[in-house]
Amino acid sequence: MSFIDAILNFAGLLLWLKWRDQGQELSARGISLIATLKKAGPRYPRIYFLLVLLAVLVVRPILYWQLGSALNWTPQIWFGLIPLSFRSDFFGRMFLFSFFGFLAALAVFYLSLLLISILSGRRTGSDPVQNLVRAQLGKLDSFPTAIKLLIPWFTMILLWCSFNKPLVALGFLSAPKSFMHLVEQGAVAGFAIYFAWKYLICGILLLYLVNSYIYFGAWPFWTFIDHTAAQILKLFSWIPLRIRKIDFAPVVALAVVILAAEFGARGLIWIYQRLPF
Repeated sequence: MSFIDAILNFAGLLLWLKWRDQGQELSARGISLIATLKKAGPRYPRIYFLLVLLAVLVVRPILYWQLGSALNWTPQIWFGLIPLSFRSDFFGRMFLFSFFGFLAALAVFYLSLLLISILSGRRTGSDPVQNLVRAQLGKLDSFPTAIKLLIPWFTMILLWCSFNKPLVALGFLSAPKSFMHLVEQGAVAGFAIYFAWKYLICGILLLYLVNSYIYFGAWPFWTFIDHTAAQILKLFSWIPLRIRKIDFAPVVALAVVILAAEFGARGLIWIYQRLPF
């Protein structure tokens, strides 16, 4: 069931991107990633894609309720450091999970775009990935790096404080002891949100490692991978990790990211359990 849910979330993201597509044609400045997927034929109004997305989110809880309860499936959504578990034998919970699950996938997607924006800097060109980032983030893409780094943390604090009472009422969270306790919880959960970047970083480094030894051609995607990985590996440039023709920097970076995410999450859980200060 988790695999089916992931496929439906991916389909939902594609529908979301089609709805957000501004319909720009090819230009000298480049082409959007969505535009590369267009087929010749009549152009449907963008609102249709949003309606189909809403239909999927409304209908799929029935599937989750029928099959999930038979398979004793208990899906989870990570809200900062806290996993929110949804019982599949309750249709109402599956209805909530359908929408919250897609919103969580959408949040991870935009969080990944934000990281790409940070690593890419102010590069210009016809890179389809960067064009997608600019189209989706809008003016946010031009913000200073420091602000873009702080946005996920502040956003998580606001979400934590805003949704705390409903989640407490539904039994997902325990009630905070005070307002300051609530803010402290949100601040710790805000730091945890950055661990979602480990999947994108590890994926980029793995692709960079493969492309270093196998030539796939001068495609814009691999140019993007090389540039982005180079930005990540700058953090390790002061360490002599190259032996003759073998560069161990990507492997070391992968290990550091995985270990930092693992032990960092444990440390934040330890702090969260000892709140309030």
